[in-house]
Amino acid sequence: MTKKRVHYEEETSGATQSSWLVPDRRKEFPTLEKNISVDVAVVGAGIAGLMTAYLLAQKGKQVAVLEDGLIASGETGRTTGHLTNAFDNRYFEIAELHGINKAKLVWESHTAAIDLIEKICRTEEIACDFARVPGYLFLHANDRVMTLDKELEIAHRLGFADVKKIKKAPLSFQTGPCLLFPNQAQFHVLKFMNGLANVFIKQGGQIFTKTHIDDINRGKLETSAGKKVRAKAIVIATNAPITKSKIHTKQTPNRTYVIGVTVKNKDAPHALLWETGYPYHYIRSQPFNKKEKLVTIGGEDHRVGEVGYEHLHLARLKKWAKSRLKFSKILFAWSGQIMEAHDYLGYAGRWPKKENEYIITGDSGSGLTHGVIGALVICGLINRERNAWARLYDPARKTVGSLPKFASENARVAARYSAWLKNIKGPHDLRPGQGAVIKKGTHAEAIFRDEKGRIHSYSPICSHLKCIVRWNNMEKSFDCPCHGSRFSSSGKTINGPANKNLIKKKERSRFAS
Repeated sequence: MTKKRVHYEEETSGATQSSWLVPDRRKEFPTLEKNISVDVAVVGAGIAGLMTAYLLAQKGKQVAVLEDGLIASGETGRTTGHLTNAFDNRYFEIAELHGINKAKLVWESHTAAIDLIEKICRTEEIACDFARVPGYLFLHANDRVMTLDKELEIAHRLGFADVKKIKKAPLSFQTGPCLLFPNQAQFHVLKFMNGLANVFIKQGGQIFTKTHIDDINRGKLETSAGKKVRAKAIVIATNAPITKSKIHTKQTPNRTYVIGVTVKNKDAPHALLWETGYPYHYIRSQPFNKKEKLVTIGGEDHRVGEVGYEHLHLARLKKWAKSRLKFSKILFAWSGQIMEAHDYLGYAGRWPKKENEYIITGDSGSGLTHGVIGALVICGLINRERNAWARLYDPARKTVGSLPKFASENARVAARYSAWLKNIKGPHDLRPGQGAVIKKGTHAEAIFRDEKGRIHSYSPICSHLKCIVRWNNMEKSFDCPCHGSRFSSSGKTINGPANKNLIKKKERSRFAS
């Protein structure tokens, strides 16, 4: 029997489907239908939330995971499954901002995260196509070899002598000189998440899906259905925290794009590859059939809601891939969201002035490994165990060198509003499946025309800090450019930090002029 297609907000955070979600074989868990008390409540069932729950359950804690959608329905299900200790921020930049000792801790923490995933796959017998593969950093067309030399020098200073400079990456196109990072890894994200969830349940843990948390206050959580959860500790693992905090002032929300194609085996090594420079691109290759590999190509990042031409960014990604790889058909195309910390490092730990409240956010493009790091840090804090990385990823930290970036990001947000509101369409221009933010005098309205031609109307004011949303036609969502909150075409919140839906106005068959 064919599974009935539901609105995307119940499955994932956008209208497009990642390769991991086709076919969608996620196990469904019950919704929370009664009040409960636990040692730890974890909000969010992505890799950060489930890993935290798994590690705490191993320590004997009673843990409940509460998820608005399904397992990995947020950004975990929209990643590309890269597991690397060398990410898109260069280590020489991290060392300049944080110092050589902290840069080494960054490397060690991401390495430990990969090792832990491998250990869990082995000991818990999770079949998720985990494989160790080499990683290659190659030059952007506008970059110089000096960038590679600086990164090689800092890698060796950090003590990682196995990083090498080679003449080219083993691809069909000419990359020029690149750095080889051995012993990176990749896996099937959804297979791992399904396996981890099953193990956690066997440990005595509880998972509740399609359970929205409306309020968090002093060890108490309340769902939209009025059910209450009492917990000694609360972990917010929702990509962007939905708790009341000012963490949004320390990070920038970006959209990123991915396509999946098939390439002949000889033209694509089983490896991870990423480039220096901007716009940033990366490649992952994995077995697909006897003659071909499935190659995912990602990049073309931009600020959430910045330009509104999502399909243009996707077209640029396709063009970049076409000029370098031989493929005839694109099997998958999707986008995801990255929270970019202003000082390159993510945030994981206790939120200041919240004795029992912890957050994991700021993945900076390395959400899978950072989610595991966050789980390790928070598990240590809750169990009062020493963790070498707790201060490094402390959400309360202040990094002076990152302040200019914070100021420039806020200036860019303020400058965008007038341009957006001058170039919006009227409702009669909308085709079925399209939306827009309409301004009439001093009045603005977020509208969506559904497949039956009906117009649905909402307030365009983001429920987080009252910014004005704009329409994302690729993912069929209303996105907030200020702090990255996103709402589905039915007005439901699908990305934090907002935790309340758009205010719904009346539905009508046509827009009143």
